[in-house]
Amino acid sequence: MNTHNLTERLARVESRIAKLEARDKAMWGDMANCFPLGTGGRRPGWQKRMDRSLTRAKELSRLYRERDSLRDAIRRAEMGTSRVVTKNPDPVPVNTQPVKPLLRVTKDEWQAKHRDFKSYINGQPYILTLDPETGATVLVPVEIVD
Repeated sequence: MNTHNLTERLARVESRIAKLEARDKAMWGDMANCFPLGTGGRRPGWQKRMDRSLTRAKELSRLYRERDSLRDAIRRAEMGTSRVVTKNPDPVPVNTQPVKPLLRVTKDEWQAKHRDFKSYINGQPYILTLDPETGATVLVPVEIVD
C-alpha cells in the first residue's frame, strides 16, 4: 500500500472520529429532555442515550486504534522501511559464553524443586531464588552436582 492510499484512509478515519465525537457531545447537550415522566413500560430516555453512547464509545475506540496504526504505517513508509524498529536494537550474540553458576545444588535438591521455579536457558540450569540484597526474586544459574 502506498502512502497516498494510507493518507486518504487516515483522513476518512479522522473525519469519522470527528463526526462521532460531535454527535456524542450533542446528544448529551440537552439533559432536560432525557428524563421523561411516565415512560409507559419503555426504557427511559437516559438509558437509550447511554446505550447509544456506549456503542459509540466502542466504535471510537476501534477508530482510534486504526488511526494510530495508520499513522505508524505512514511514518514507516516515509522512512522507507516496512518493519517495526525497536527502541533498543541491541543485537544478542548467538555464540555467547554460558553464565558462571552462582549456586551449587544436588540432583535431589534440583528434582525436589517445583518445575515453576526452575528452568533451562541455553542449556544452563536456573533456579528462582530470593536475592538478599534487593529482596527481589531472580533467576540464578546453578551447577548440579551429584
